[in-house]
Amino acid sequence: MSADYPFPGYQQQQNNLPLAKKKFPWLKKVPSQVLQTNIRRLHDAWDFFQKRGYGFPRFKKFGQMKSLLFPQFKANPITGWQIKLPKLGRLPINLHRPIPDGFVIKQVRVLKKASGWFAVVSIHSDIEIPEPTPHGHCIGLDVGLLS
Repeated sequence: MSADYPFPGYQQQQNNLPLAKKKFPWLKKVPSQVLQTNIRRLHDAWDFFQKRGYGFPRFKKFGQMKSLLFPQFKANPITGWQIKLPKLGRLPINLHRPIPDGFVIKQVRVLKKASGWFAVVSIHSDIEIPEPTPHGHCIGLDVGLLS
């Protein structure tokens, strides 16, 4: 690519992903949705840079990527003390609190920290919380600066 070539759009990058997997076979080891979310992160960083005018997005070196996002699951990936992630298989976890009944796991973000690897689980429920109804009498207060 020449220096004056425009930055490729999100759709163009998504369409080039299968070609990149053919050119670089080691990319096939990574789940496709994880690669797609990383392309989205790169595209969003570029858009923020263009809007602000500073803070050029930097490419991460090997080992600097701190998280992976698995955006969707067909079934509950947590069974007992294990979590099943695509292309990684079953991994042992320390489940701090159980998933409540009626909740569905929407996505899992795997984070790398200095103390180890962590899985942040996002859950969703279709439970609707009713709006609180006001009751009692309204009171207005005027607080002055001196008293």
